[in-house]
Amino acid sequence: MNKKIVKQFISVFNPSIMVIFLVSSMITSSTFFGIESVGAPADIENIDWTLVSYGNQNNPTSVLPITPSDITASFSGGSITGSAGCNTYFGTYLSPGNALSITIDGSTMMMCNQPGVMNQESTFISALEAAQTYQLIGNKLKIAYAGGVLIFTTNQLPPLPQFDFNINLLPPSITVEAGQPANFQVSLTYSDIAYSGTTVTIQVSGLGPGMTYQLTAQGGLTIQTLPSTPSGTYHMIIIGSAQGVTHQIGGTIIVKEKPPEFDYSITISPQTRTASLGDVVTYTIALSVVSGIPEIVSLSLTGLPANVQYKFSENSGTPSYSSTLTIDTSTMTSAGVSALTVTATGGGHVNTANSELIVEEHADFTVSITPSNVYCDQGESVSLTVNVNKLANFDQVVSLRASGLPTGATPRFSPESGKPPFSATLTIDTLESTPTSKYTVTVDASGGGKTHSATTELTIRDKTGAPRSPDSEMEPSGFSGFSFFENPSNLMLIIIAILIVVLTVMLLKRGRTPTQRATQPSTGYCPGCGAQIKPGTEYCTSCGKQVD
Repeated sequence: MNKKIVKQFISVFNPSIMVIFLVSSMITSSTFFGIESVGAPADIENIDWTLVSYGNQNNPTSVLPITPSDITASFSGGSITGSAGCNTYFGTYLSPGNALSITIDGSTMMMCNQPGVMNQESTFISALEAAQTYQLIGNKLKIAYAGGVLIFTTNQLPPLPQFDFNINLLPPSITVEAGQPANFQVSLTYSDIAYSGTTVTIQVSGLGPGMTYQLTAQGGLTIQTLPSTPSGTYHMIIIGSAQGVTHQIGGTIIVKEKPPEFDYSITISPQTRTASLGDVVTYTIALSVVSGIPEIVSLSLTGLPANVQYKFSENSGTPSYSSTLTIDTSTMTSAGVSALTVTATGGGHVNTANSELIVEEHADFTVSITPSNVYCDQGESVSLTVNVNKLANFDQVVSLRASGLPTGATPRFSPESGKPPFSATLTIDTLESTPTSKYTVTVDASGGGKTHSATTELTIRDKTGAPRSPDSEMEPSGFSGFSFFENPSNLMLIIIAILIVVLTVMLLKRGRTPTQRATQPSTGYCPGCGAQIKPGTEYCTSCGKQVD
């Protein structure tokens, strides 16, 4: 059979193949164990492969030297042929990627007498039929099967190059704050993938004070700094050694001084505020940066009685900033003193500011005027009563003033002022020329910085007008229809009279008897036959005719 090598390595050194390190992440170690990796599917066809060993890879069984012929395998276009040492065989194979599936269709039936040769042949054929994957390493072909591996070799491929490796470090430089880790990625490239399982010992030197290093299972190199590590630039060296070959690569760690920790201050003003019950009061909260890079700080309030409403104009923010605290005391049930605490939380710190809110009873007064409407004839006078009462501990003098009067009307207070509670008489004098109309008179009471008002309605009538009833005009006879019906006693009398009339009518109807029929004549005659009939008879006894 003509056999041909259709693909060879372009170079014995392949820098594109990377190998990661297998290192325990629990123990800092300076030794790497390379993981034997499977590269892209290799071309194993049209090459004469000769078996050198089989069975357990760590304890392989070599081919018997007394085997009559080499144990071989040749792959081509989906067909496999070869010698099992005594007999030749043939079959088919499938190779998607690095997977391998072999079916032996037949073989010759020779018997070899050398001890163990036939058992070796049987083991080989069974291993081929149990094939799972293959791997091409230099001029070696490894076919893994359930329970072991078949190792072939060939002289049709170049031998492995001399062992060598390179160390790679990414990134080459890292800047960190003191106390923070610097994370690098270390990888190796080998002169041939066949060396990928070679153990490489790694050491790191040139670290700064307090620095330590650790290798991870993913090939990571972590350099840990301490908060006390001095700032500066540190040039470390990574050294790798294996099979007498040593290589190194440099890396840089730049350590910066750790910035001061974030902190802030909080103040509240005023420290004490006094208010009357029902007032709305405000405080100013100020937050300022003390050190470090500002972070978000949130505000909360404690110390107010339950159900008292409050709000911050800014619930949170990045210092420096200010917020207005507004408290509504209208929902307080009583006066008292509240110890307020504003708490600021953020950046790992909790700071507070305290103030005091003193709520007193609302000091004020009220004013009222009676009656609510009056009549006055032109040229006469009318008097009203103004009552001024205090609320809480109000003790200021209150002065009275009237406005809204018509031309020619003059108000007089007696007294004109006083400390609540007190009453004053308001007399309104008019002229005969004062215009007739209705006027709203306003009494303003002012004192202690507060002003309250009360009103009454003044009607100026013509001098010859009707009597001064505030509700309705009287009839000339002195009887007012509206006032009569507005009197509850009069209404009750009317209702009783109506009930008596209704009862009388009902009794009269019950006592009436039906009208008696007209008395019939003592005798009568039948209109049919003329026979004499008795009074009240409906039918004639002689002829049966109905008698009307």
